[in-house]
Amino acid sequence: RHEAAIRASLGAGRGSLVRMYLLEGAWLALAGGTAGLLLAWLGVPILRRILPADLPRLATATLDWRVAAFAALIAIGSGLLFSVVPALQGTRRAKYHDELRAGGRTTSSSGRLRTRRVLVIAQVTLSMVLLVGAGLLARSFYLMRLSPSGVQAEPVLAIRVPLTWEIPSNEKNRFYSSALAALSDIPGVQAAGIVDRLPLEGESQRREIKLLEDAGLPRPVEGRSFSYRAISPGYFDAMGVPMLRGRLWHERSETTAPLELVVNATFARTYLSADHPLGSHVTFDTDPKAAAAPRWYEIVGIVGDIRQSSTQAEQPPELFIPYQDTYWPLAVFVIRGAGSATTLEAQARAAIASVDPTRVIDAVRPLGEELALVTSDARTRTALVGLFAVTALALAAIGLYGVLSSDVTQRRQEIGVRIALGAQPARVLLTVVSGGLMLASVGLVLGAAGALMLGKVLAGQLYGIGATDLTTFGAAAATLLGVAVAASCIPGRRAARLDPMTALRRE
Repeated sequence: RHEAAIRASLGAGRGSLVRMYLLEGAWLALAGGTAGLLLAWLGVPILRRILPADLPRLATATLDWRVAAFAALIAIGSGLLFSVVPALQGTRRAKYHDELRAGGRTTSSSGRLRTRRVLVIAQVTLSMVLLVGAGLLARSFYLMRLSPSGVQAEPVLAIRVPLTWEIPSNEKNRFYSSALAALSDIPGVQAAGIVDRLPLEGESQRREIKLLEDAGLPRPVEGRSFSYRAISPGYFDAMGVPMLRGRLWHERSETTAPLELVVNATFARTYLSADHPLGSHVTFDTDPKAAAAPRWYEIVGIVGDIRQSSTQAEQPPELFIPYQDTYWPLAVFVIRGAGSATTLEAQARAAIASVDPTRVIDAVRPLGEELALVTSDARTRTALVGLFAVTALALAAIGLYGVLSSDVTQRRQEIGVRIALGAQPARVLLTVVSGGLMLASVGLVLGAAGALMLGKVLAGQLYGIGATDLTTFGAAAATLLGVAVAASCIPGRRAARLDPMTALRRE
């Protein structure tokens, strides 16, 4: 403002002064935009690691000229837009005589300081919201990865051979049984099975059931539907799932053979007798209007729980039935075998082709990779929100430092007088830091309120923790306050080391 007053007194018009300040803002924005583009170019390989590998065209993604042009326009436009208000305020002719009379002493109106502090509070608020969001997602992902899946993923190979929904049921079953036999004959294969959907991929089929105990009296199952998996008998051996009690069903070739199924441990613990859990009967035919008599399955075995969804905090009750008893043409073959995964993959492809060379194999991957792909979305969300949170935290620290540094510069005379009158440097430092912590605390409280609303949005994506997890909120607040103290200490130490005679002489 003092420079503008001198220029105006020498004949410069307000328009030329405004253009000068806008040009300075544009150059600053262009420099920042260039640095941002450089960081973006360096960050492309990092994004390739963070984003899911199956994202289309990810391998060829690059920073092309259209992205660079867009970023440059945004940077220059932002520089011009946010330079307009201070340029107009700093070139008001009515203030020129006050500036010249002040002789270059740095002063600022309370309204202008209040505006800058509100902007810093807004930055801190956004940082708190993003830090809590990133913390919730990170803790959820960590607990998700620690939670056991219930299967032994190594060395298991998953083979996806999707069939069309128009394929007849008998043809589907014939292909599945022949392919299982061919896969079991591969040298080194210890077990081969089939399942309608792999663990962690979510539920595929649900139906209401009716439970009939040994006494022949119907037992209510809370009127709810249950998830069930269509599998082959070799599935549990291939996946390393223990048989806790009983046995698997016997293979049957005629329709008059008894129907049998197995249930997981949670189902047995919740709905079956602790002393005699086996021998109860279950039916999926619960429609009282159906003319045909219900088909009853006997529960002949109990297996360990298998985590069927990556977001399941608790394992629900589940049933396992023969794959021939339901129509689901999107099954996955799983084989457990010794030797090289590459060799086993080639042999598995050859075995499928020997059964039906027209069938398209969609994917052949180690089961560990398949399970990792299921959690890739959660990993991506966590990484991206974490990057945004770190960026917002850095911006808040820079903004807080800028405001406090400006305050110290403008209060140089006041601070010099205080030190000349005996104020201790530690007291001056504490005054500046406490001012920064006050701004950070207001933003922290507002950010915590915003994080509570964000938690409601994220609630469905969290695993093992609530949206109001106190540990996450506390860690985010501590991080934010720590950064605020660090950002405040730099101008605070400069103020504490101020030479009072130099400050008073300059003013």
